[in-house]
Amino acid sequence: DLPVLVRDHVSALRFREALDEIWNLVALLNRAIDEQKPWELHKAGRGVELDALLYDLCEGMRWLSVLLFPFMPTKSTAIWEQLGLEGTPERAWADALVWGGLAAGTQTNPGAPLFPRIEPPAA
Repeated sequence: DLPVLVRDHVSALRFREALDEIWNLVALLNRAIDEQKPWELHKAGRGVELDALLYDLCEGMRWLSVLLFPFMPTKSTAIWEQLGLEGTPERAWADALVWGGLAAGTQTNPGAPLFPRIEPPAA
């Protein structure tokens, strides 16, 4: 499972491999958005499916904030705060990385883009 893979890579000082595993979760979340099209679920009035998708995406982001904390503590904490969670994502993985840890009905907080697009300078 993902936490074990990442932990094993970090323990062996294989940081690139640890991050590769984490980016697989990012790709999975992006694929869910591309395939399930939450904007279309909303337009079609399919609220139950939309709620389930949004929950899964937020829960995935919660996992990302915990897994990325050793590498990017500031950005991970920003993700954590945007999810409406208190404290920081610095916590024991065995406790934090259980799917379903995000309380149903959690209200997210608005925030600035975490990784703003870098535009090339005008010619």
